[in-house]
Amino acid sequence: MHLCIKDDLCIPVLITNKHVIKDADTCLFSICKKNPDGSPNNLEIVNISAPDMTAWVPHPNPDTDLCCLPIGEAIRDLEVRGIQLFYAPLTTNLLPTDKDIKTFSALEEVVMVGYPRALTDKYNHKPLMRRGITATNIKNNYEGRSEFVVDMACFPGSSGSPVFILNEGLYAMGGSAFAGNRVKFLGVLYAGPMFNAKGEIMLSNTPEAKNTSTAIPMNLGFVIKSSEILAFEPLLYEALKKTQSNA
Repeated sequence: MHLCIKDDLCIPVLITNKHVIKDADTCLFSICKKNPDGSPNNLEIVNISAPDMTAWVPHPNPDTDLCCLPIGEAIRDLEVRGIQLFYAPLTTNLLPTDKDIKTFSALEEVVMVGYPRALTDKYNHKPLMRRGITATNIKNNYEGRSEFVVDMACFPGSSGSPVFILNEGLYAMGGSAFAGNRVKFLGVLYAGPMFNAKGEIMLSNTPEAKNTSTAIPMNLGFVIKSSEILAFEPLLYEALKKTQSNA
């Protein structure tokens, strides 16, 4: 994602959940190369690693399960070596405004992009996409938190997946019908309820299930609203000023 921290200054970052990187010694990301014509080179990837785990910036609210990793320097280093990455950055103008939210229906079609149970198209180096609907009204804060719930198959490994409204063709908005396309970045999945063989409901937010109990997904997911991502902007700006003053 590109976060604009001051005027036209934007910083590319990777965003995921705090629990995804918890206890990790290192992080490695595989991104497709870009062909000279701008298209993705699906069969060639570039690996980017976090310089160290302290480079991750946690969300300032300890109860918000988000963190980000600035990757601008890594991208510049690759470009100096003549290596171009293919990626479509999410920008803050994809976040729904207050005006947008007022037009949202209690039941919206949503799309999630991620790696359920670590599944991916390893040949073409692409994640998996799945559709669902909102299970709670986006206008509301579920259980008083800056979250909403989606009705979608959300398995362990889906943590950190972005959730969008993606309409193509005809769609309803604010009680009227519109023709065209609509894309809004709604938030980041971080957990989902499951129940065990006894019928007890449990909360699962681990990147990969590592227990021997029988846990069955309820096809529901908890999503942190994308507005929470904006809390990183002042943190990144302060970090940039500190880096510049030390240079």
